[in-house]
Amino acid sequence: MRRFILSMLFLLTQLIVTSNVWAAHVEPLQMAAERLAAQLQSGLTTITSSSDEASTDSQLTGIASFVMADSLQLPHQGDATASLGQQLSEALYTELNQRHVALVDFRARDFIAVSAHGETVLSRDIEQLPQYPQVDRVVVGTLAPREHGVLVQVRVLDRRTQQVLASASDFISKRFYWHQRQVEVVNGRLQRESSEGTSR
Repeated sequence: MRRFILSMLFLLTQLIVTSNVWAAHVEPLQMAAERLAAQLQSGLTTITSSSDEASTDSQLTGIASFVMADSLQLPHQGDATASLGQQLSEALYTELNQRHVALVDFRARDFIAVSAHGETVLSRDIEQLPQYPQVDRVVVGTLAPREHGVLVQVRVLDRRTQQVLASASDFISKRFYWHQRQVEVVNGRLQRESSEGTSR
């Protein structure tokens, strides 16, 4: 009986530790996506209420990968911002959908690929995707590294006119996406992170 109680206490301790780690590293990014989505929804709602045309909520919206603000290129693989941008853009699918924004994922093929390893629908192979996806609006985002984090700027663009329909911004502290990395490029120069978490 005593051994059983000790085992249960150990499992409970492990669960608490795991939950704390998950909350520290995942929830802040999800919360950032929630804040961004709320700002975008506010901007789109303003346009809808002031427009005499059909509700923009019925327009299909896609989400593009986030790029670096200075170069408008994708972050280098292995850079901490690459994972950050990917997680934010994916999280926006959930947050915007929950706010009743009509979304379309233009990475979806019109068939299901079945293999010995599983079944997939999403792809980045342009040969397998529609040449002209049915998208009215696109969510785009830029990442601007700062000394202590990243400034995220997001906009909703009209695909036909390039008009900015809504915008949002948020600052994400480095501690929420910096995992055991020692060097980062900030403002064109290398920034090293000491074991105490201070930059130099």
